[in-house]
Amino acid sequence: MLTHTTPVACTMLGVRASSLRQPLQTHRQKTGLNVIVDCGAPVWRSARRPVSSIPVTSPGAYARDGGVESIHMYSVKWHKELGPIYRDHDMKAIFLSDPVMVDQVVGRGERYPKLFVPAAWTLHARIYGEQRGLLFKEGEEWWQARRMVNPFLLKNSALASMHTVLNEDIEHFMQVFSRGKTSLEEIDLYRWLVQSMIRIFIGDNLKSSEKSIPEIAEQVVFDVRGIFDSTAALMLVNVEEAAKSESADWVKFCKHTNSIFSMLRNLIKDAGDNLGGVAGSLLKGGMDRDEIEKIVADLMLGGMDTTAITSNWIIYTLASNQTVQDQVRAEVQRVCGDRRSSCELTADIPITRGLLKEVMRLYPVAPFLTRILSEPVDLENHHLPAGSFVAISLFVMGQNSDIFPDPGQIIPDRWMRNSNDARTRQTMALSALPFGHGVRMCIGRRLAELQMLLLVSRLVQDYKLDTVDTAEYITRMVGIPRVNPRIMIRPRNSN
Repeated sequence: MLTHTTPVACTMLGVRASSLRQPLQTHRQKTGLNVIVDCGAPVWRSARRPVSSIPVTSPGAYARDGGVESIHMYSVKWHKELGPIYRDHDMKAIFLSDPVMVDQVVGRGERYPKLFVPAAWTLHARIYGEQRGLLFKEGEEWWQARRMVNPFLLKNSALASMHTVLNEDIEHFMQVFSRGKTSLEEIDLYRWLVQSMIRIFIGDNLKSSEKSIPEIAEQVVFDVRGIFDSTAALMLVNVEEAAKSESADWVKFCKHTNSIFSMLRNLIKDAGDNLGGVAGSLLKGGMDRDEIEKIVADLMLGGMDTTAITSNWIIYTLASNQTVQDQVRAEVQRVCGDRRSSCELTADIPITRGLLKEVMRLYPVAPFLTRILSEPVDLENHHLPAGSFVAISLFVMGQNSDIFPDPGQIIPDRWMRNSNDARTRQTMALSALPFGHGVRMCIGRRLAELQMLLLVSRLVQDYKLDTVDTAEYITRMVGIPRVNPRIMIRPRNSN
């Protein structure tokens, strides 16, 4: 059928499909208790037991086996050895890789879900006296801010108002290749997204800025990579001590964080009274301008980077799998005919949408979804108190052959509504949460999906993508290729 196999498929990890079996399978023992067999580790269900009863990693394991680039493989190792739920001795976190447990954590209807924020980020905000956007807010303060922003990024009418900008900017992106460019690079994606994000969030008022779009894009790439690299390194040490001693990683982190947010906030300030886009709408809605700068800067940065990274993986997947590329192109041709694809035409391309889900399953931007429990939760026979740090192992679940048969293959059709029953679809959905879940789901999800659908549909209409490279997935806070694959692009009407 489809032959593309990711280098991180379970068989290449040495992890048997049966060793990552989910959802939980139970059978009745003569003792009258239920035993849950998962990852080769039995978990007995009887009376509630404390957190200390959860299997735990050995001291020093994270520094030894995890590190900056391979925490996703670290979770594979420990889920294989300890089961679908384990405690990390060093990080003081509880890791989950079972969709039933995931639902018990994220599907509770919690009013104010709390996310894990790296210690370096919160310490930087405290030292520099800066308040950041939605990610840093909690409780009622978070909800009030989120409630004001929601209509401008989630309502159908808000998305429809962005169509003109998105359609114009994707055509501008396509023109780069019509001028003879034969390779598609990561920086091309950032330039496209920087232009779109500026127009969507602050309007068409960049003329007063000292930097051009390409210069802003290059700074975004440089600073974001610096932030993620240094954050990952600082997670291995005591951040307070690193700041006090002004360690190289702490200095690097502060330099890049200050640089990127200064630039983004200045872009918003420069718009002056002509502030448009989402920021302008928030201003008209009564939000304080200083608050707008913090929230919009965070939203722009998050949107640019995560969408660019995922788009990069999508393009690599298309280039390395001609069968899928042809399948997607056939669907786009059926829907669009002789018309250029546009935002309005992306509503009826389920195979292309399935491709996005497959890529985000295999190459998640965030290999973990985190929660700080605001109230106690019972997971099977374990009682987790409020304040527990829970990490949902999205990378591990995405590789689970009991949930996703042939997990190393890209199979867009598996996400079609008629491909599975409702229960299976729910299990799949809980095992692949690239945008999070519930009221704290990524607020830019619909915009990001629209941008990526538009990118893919326009590229396959006009160009054929190829690569001879194999990309290795690593984590530096986010999941990126160790080395960006070379993507060759050529017009479909050429010989």
